[in-house]
Amino acid sequence: MKKMLYLFLLPIAFGCASDDETDRSSVESSISVGNLAFVPNVPDSDHDGPAITSFTQGSENASNMRFFTVHDAEKGLTLQLTVTYPISQQTVSGTYDLHDLGDRTVSVLLIEGTTAYDGTQGSVIVNDLGNGKFHFFLDDVFVHDNSQNIKLLGGYVRGKFKNM
Repeated sequence: MKKMLYLFLLPIAFGCASDDETDRSSVESSISVGNLAFVPNVPDSDHDGPAITSFTQGSENASNMRFFTVHDAEKGLTLQLTVTYPISQQTVSGTYDLHDLGDRTVSVLLIEGTTAYDGTQGSVIVNDLGNGKFHFFLDDVFVHDNSQNIKLLGGYVRGKFKNM
């Protein structure tokens, strides 16, 4: 009887042990800022937290908001996305236009050192892959600073985002 119990429990133990371990380290990215590659990372010597994070905020009678943050510590870049979607929508998955006046919008903020670039044009496609995994694609997103310096963002990030 003990052998039967071990045979039953053994696959469960191994199945649960590795569920999240490989997901945390596997982040794919093709994001570019102009001609500069944006690679999510946090150097070990400066490890203040994960390279990609997200969290949701909402209320019973309003929209949900999902916040995504991606860091490229080596280049001093941070990309922040705030996606607003209807409370009736099950997941954050969808296509969102920058500064749309509807109930499905996205705002994009690129921080480069001490300069902030606000998104002005483009769209973001978000796919909720479950288990804290997300894939988002920046479709010709233009950002500018207060001096009207313009940068083009494009590409995608896919991986497990640490829920904050």
